[in-house]
Amino acid sequence: HRRETTWSDGPRRCEEGRKNPGRRRLAYPQSRLRPGQTIPTPETKNEQARIGYTYLHSAIDGNTRLAYTEARDNETAATAIDFVNNARLFLATHGINRIERVITDNGSCYRAADFTASLREARHYRIKPYTPKHNGKVERYNRIIAEELLYSREYTSEAQRRTAVEVWNVHYNYHRPHSTRGGRPPAAYRRHRVTNVYASY
Repeated sequence: HRRETTWSDGPRRCEEGRKNPGRRRLAYPQSRLRPGQTIPTPETKNEQARIGYTYLHSAIDGNTRLAYTEARDNETAATAIDFVNNARLFLATHGINRIERVITDNGSCYRAADFTASLREARHYRIKPYTPKHNGKVERYNRIIAEELLYSREYTSEAQRRTAVEVWNVHYNYHRPHSTRGGRPPAAYRRHRVTNVYASY
């Protein structure tokens, strides 16, 4: 099988609203303001826009559907490169040591020359602009993680949500049934499997 891995910076989230893919600016109509909340002024707008955001970087193996997600503070090229290296190590523990093709969206971090160079032997493909269906595996994964993890419960802190993302990696790969895998989790189809697996949450 062709070894293909898809990447995405994932859904953007703000404490003031649900995910709003494709748009970074959030509207603040008076009707939606909470008690004590004010409309950002030009002096405070940039500072407030950074509060409460987390960027999910995700990679999915196109054959096994193994998925790896990290919660990061930004989506710079340096962060994306560091994530690629971590994802490569994760896939290697499951016997996936060679990646032939990487598909990403057109985020600025993925257009950086340093990011492409970090892919080593893998060929880099970017989807057609404004056509997320071309990266369908990871887009569907983003929807699953949003519905089953990010917004399925309330979190008391960002640290708690990030811990939940780490647990999610284990749950999704080792315990959650996958329809394209015959109802078995993705890791069940790899001969080289990690043995020290946490129980599903």
